[in-house]
Amino acid sequence: MKLLLLSIACSTAEVITHPIDTVKTRLQIGSQTTVPHIVSHIFKEHGIRGFYKSLQPALFRHWIYSTGRVTIYEQLKKEEDFLHQKIRNGCIAGGVSQFVASPMDLIKIRLQGNPSLHVLHVIQDIYQREGITGFYKGWQPNVGRAALVNIGELVAYDSSKKYFLQHGMKDQMNHKILLRASKK
Repeated sequence: MKLLLLSIACSTAEVITHPIDTVKTRLQIGSQTTVPHIVSHIFKEHGIRGFYKSLQPALFRHWIYSTGRVTIYEQLKKEEDFLHQKIRNGCIAGGVSQFVASPMDLIKIRLQGNPSLHVLHVIQDIYQREGITGFYKGWQPNVGRAALVNIGELVAYDSSKKYFLQHGMKDQMNHKILLRASKK
């Protein structure tokens, strides 16, 4: 249930923020010079769908990364872990998950740079020009960033939750889920 809700949440966030990501990528690769010009150009050329041409690999990437990092972190952590062990676990979870998801990042960015292409064309082009290793272009900074992000997200959340539970707060979410499950 937790992974299903996580998948829904990360997919919803990706759908809402994807147009911003598309504009940011276009600005970074220099195809247009200002945000209003990029927005106008995308809308004029492709309509509202132009902002979502790379949504498919973006959703797949988010699903791999988000569910992977939480699953790996939960498998690695132990109740008695010290902060440095949690940091290590967060880095491993984020890094491994992002490494697996990196090809989807590359495909997404290539589609954002050239919205007239189709996902399958991009995949075929990468493979023909660069082989399998071409799908991992840029993986090092992706993995490094993800490792650090997961210190801030998973480790901070896990440590804060543990602190508050130890100081008298109750985990209401788990309590409500258990009550509903017991009534069925």
